[in-house]
Amino acid sequence: MTHRINDLRRRISAALFPATPIAEPPSAEGANEIRERLGDLRHMAIPPLPDPPEGLIYLEDRRLAHIADLDEQQRWHRETMEPLMIEWAERYLELCDLSARIHAAMDERERRWGVRQTARARAGQKTSGVAFSLDRNMKIERTYSDRVAYDDLRMKRAHELMEQCVEEWEAGGRNEIKQIVSLSFRKNSKGLYSRVEMTRLLKIKSADPRWQEAVQLIREAEIVDGVAAYLMMAIRDERGKFIPLPLDIASVRPLAKEAA
Repeated sequence: MTHRINDLRRRISAALFPATPIAEPPSAEGANEIRERLGDLRHMAIPPLPDPPEGLIYLEDRRLAHIADLDEQQRWHRETMEPLMIEWAERYLELCDLSARIHAAMDERERRWGVRQTARARAGQKTSGVAFSLDRNMKIERTYSDRVAYDDLRMKRAHELMEQCVEEWEAGGRNEIKQIVSLSFRKNSKGLYSRVEMTRLLKIKSADPRWQEAVQLIREAEIVDGVAAYLMMAIRDERGKFIPLPLDIASVRPLAKEAA
């Protein structure tokens, strides 16, 4: 098992630093492209541990232990959960490679046959594109949107003002807004606010001057810090409607087992 984990770490390191030794970071431009591809896996781009002696495995904090000394729960995790975790990470790397090849193909398509003359294209910005199968029953669409960050000082002040409002509204029976405010100002694991949650929050209308000031602060806090590209594959059903096929395990439902 440790050998498989070490092999996985080597593959991730090679994907992150394809042309340079691990000790040498890639250029800023190359790092940005790699970050888009591998995201949160970049913390695994470290030299793997030495392969342990026969009969030993690594535990937490790189402690070595005899396999025979593992208790029942540790053995079950090693034999059942760890292979699934490794398979997940391996599939993630495969999806990274697939994504890179699709983006390269879409780039070539745009070079050879141009792009739709949208407002974004006329402004020199990246624009969406769609590639169909010849029978037009499958399609891959690539869309672009501005990546937005938020100025922290303005966001904190906006949060304070909205909290003052919802505390009063909660007494009047509008406690559902308090939950929306709480979720909207919660940062993700990368320390960023969610643009989706902010959009939902800004749809709430109020004549309260504090709320209006908070909304204005949120709008002023928006900072465009780049462009994000998104890919979606869809297949046509028997009624002619395109059904998305998300490669997101959280969006996939296991197939129902047939009755014996």
